[in-house]
Amino acid sequence: MEERARVFAWADLATALCRYSWVVTTSTAMSRHLNPNIEAAKSQADAARSQGMECVNLALNIQSHVRLWILLGNLNFTHNVSMAQHAYIVAIEANRKSPVPWSNLGFLYLSVREDALAEEAFARAKTLAPDWPGSWLGSALIHRLHLKDASASTRLFQQACVLSNGSLLDADYGLAEAAWKSTKQSMSIQPMRAMAPFLALKRYLARIPNDDAALHLNALLAEQLGSSLLAARQIERASVLIESEFEATESVANAVRYGMASLNLGRIRLGKADTQGAIDAFEAALSLLEDAGDEHPIPATRAWSAIGLGWAQCLVGDTASGMAGLQQVLATLPSLSFAEEDMPQRIHASAAVLLARFQWRLQVPVAEIAAGLDAALDVAPQDPLLITTRAALASVVGDVSQYNMVLAKLVAPLPPAAQTSLRNAHKTAMLSMLHLAASFDTPTLLQHLASSYTRADNTTDTLVFVAHTHLRVAAGCAVQGKPLPALPLPEGQDGNLLPLARQVLSTVEQRASTEGLTHWSTMQWVVGLAELMCTEHATQTTVDPAPSSVAAQRHSAKAVHLAPWSQEAWNALRVASAAPSDKKPTVVS
Repeated sequence: MEERARVFAWADLATALCRYSWVVTTSTAMSRHLNPNIEAAKSQADAARSQGMECVNLALNIQSHVRLWILLGNLNFTHNVSMAQHAYIVAIEANRKSPVPWSNLGFLYLSVREDALAEEAFARAKTLAPDWPGSWLGSALIHRLHLKDASASTRLFQQACVLSNGSLLDADYGLAEAAWKSTKQSMSIQPMRAMAPFLALKRYLARIPNDDAALHLNALLAEQLGSSLLAARQIERASVLIESEFEATESVANAVRYGMASLNLGRIRLGKADTQGAIDAFEAALSLLEDAGDEHPIPATRAWSAIGLGWAQCLVGDTASGMAGLQQVLATLPSLSFAEEDMPQRIHASAAVLLARFQWRLQVPVAEIAAGLDAALDVAPQDPLLITTRAALASVVGDVSQYNMVLAKLVAPLPPAAQTSLRNAHKTAMLSMLHLAASFDTPTLLQHLASSYTRADNTTDTLVFVAHTHLRVAAGCAVQGKPLPALPLPEGQDGNLLPLARQVLSTVEQRASTEGLTHWSTMQWVVGLAELMCTEHATQTTVDPAPSSVAAQRHSAKAVHLAPWSQEAWNALRVASAAPSDKKPTVVS
């Protein structure tokens, strides 16, 4: 018994030293020092690792045990792959029923890019213990890093989080990072789908509060969800930590990290109208990256920082400097090289669109603005922001032939999937409606709404937009004393105002669990105003249940409950509450 106690005492000491060697050089540990010394921390880590190995060897001389061999593998993981592999294999031989050495061996193979061997090791671990979270984490990393299967890796990270009950921090971080990467593809993240990643990252930060990478990631997710205050607070904390590390080392790698944090901080400050703070952050990013070289991602970070600085300068009234900065980005872009193939097009499009908007504000001739956008379209002919902006310019000046030319020249050649994505975008749909309303009669507009409503590839955004626009058209007809219009839908579908709005609300309610409450709130007040309008202007066919002012108030109140920050919801509730019985005029948001 005394011999076993001695073995486990040495094992406990080796475990502590192994853990210390891993954490002493992390940003969390370094942030605790007023003057952090990276080299000294690395020396301490090496010493701890050596002492840990001595402890393991002393324990093995007393008695061999599977825990000791796993510890020996962990201590050699980053320094001696062959020794680590040998230790894990001996541990497997010592206890064939344990998933731990198999999963550790899988992580070792993964670190040296032996993907097939890693996958086999994780599969063995799952076979032995299906509820062991480490093997699921390993499979998630394989799918993310090597198979490039984002959807599968997200599911596997989530499974690891559930099985570990939040104790496996790498799984928590991996799930949050997977959610963030999904926003880079779709440019948005649904609030309901973001709940699990957000909670996972919250658990991670509760255990490691000074991890600048996790704080940075938390800020980016918060920004996507519209929480600009939380985003700014978290990225400011991350910036302080990175600044401390940069001042201690002044390395290019830390300069790049600090510059990227400053870039994102500037963008987030700009989003919450802190324009001067944004200028300071963008200038800091450009200063940090001025002499950092041209390796990825430095050129892109510099370009985006210059665009942000130009944007912010224009917003504070320094349009000369701001527009000069945007033009400088466009001029220097061809001489830069980027790791991402589409990065030059994205940067060029963003700078050109911002320049066009500020030129319009300064009343620059339309022909000059159009020429700049056309030149940008030669560089990025498939950029949806550029296409929409160019079409909007033609539409706003009433140039129907130019508008149709833009559609024929730029939209028609796009792949079907790109056309669908562009067509279903909210801003594109709004532009189409405004153009049709300005250029054609009401029946043509209603026909376009009906076509959008019945398309097989429409989205919830499209359905809600159709219902909202139908309500606005109906309000215009009511003001003119005309009957409320109906959409010309196929036989068997009711295109009248209230039945269509109710149908869209039903669809939105069914999808709310995956797409969030934003559309649900919008459709509640749209249905509420449709109820009120049909009560006041009883010209529609029989509707079951019949429209009522009580239903109008109920739906509008639900809209406020679902989105209390929505001004449209509050406006609808005021209208519904004020005009139920005396038939006061209806005002549509």
